[in-house]
Amino acid sequence: LTAKVKFVPLRDRSGKQPDYRILAGKREIGAAWSRTSKKGGAYLFLKLTGTGQVAPLLCNLYRNATGPAILWAR
Repeated sequence: LTAKVKFVPLRDRSGKQPDYRILAGKREIGAAWSRTSKKGGAYLFLKLTGTGQVAPLLCNLYRNATGPAILWAR
């Protein structure tokens, strides 16, 4: 699956609301929360949903030496 996605920051946040909405075109496909690793590195925790998925896909988006990378498990 290949799709262009856009991270839209949420300005009025409270509690455990996400920092970003994730959009594919005009359709919302998930949310992202800013996190910091134990070693102090910044990353985004993503919760991706879709019509064909039984359960949300949870993953971490971070930057490594070659660019953006995703770590996920099912």
